[in-house]
Amino acid sequence: MTVERKPRLAMFFRTSTGCVFQAQSTDAGRTWQPAAPINVPNPNTKFHILHLSSGLMAMAFNDHKRNQFCKACRTHLHIAVSKDEGVSWRLVARVEEEEGNGARIHYPTLLQHHNHLLVMYSRFYLDLGGRCRFGKLATCLALSSKNQ
Repeated sequence: MTVERKPRLAMFFRTSTGCVFQAQSTDAGRTWQPAAPINVPNPNTKFHILHLSSGLMAMAFNDHKRNQFCKACRTHLHIAVSKDEGVSWRLVARVEEEEGNGARIHYPTLLQHHNHLLVMYSRFYLDLGGRCRFGKLATCLALSSKNQ
């Protein structure tokens, strides 16, 4: 995901190393600095970043640890915000914390609607014989000020 941070560009991407990486360009994307990890954990799952009208950046991401009890899950859907254009991030909400092998709570997308941050995502279970549950709509209030 590439985010414009005038006059620079920043590219955030997932890796298999356990955290989100970021690369920056200062020449409109012709060249890029080497990618480096940032302080957001991520088990190689999709995340979404959105510039808010307050000037903050918001990120929805998974933060689960793979272990013997959760080899195929994608859980712990969280929201973090950045006041410094993505250099550092602070956790502000835990949208889903469910654990269990086969749980898939993932593919988040953010949308700002007035003072509300809407979080849309997919939710289903691999181990329930194909039975699916649809995602929920969650809102994260009070992200309208840089002071929060």
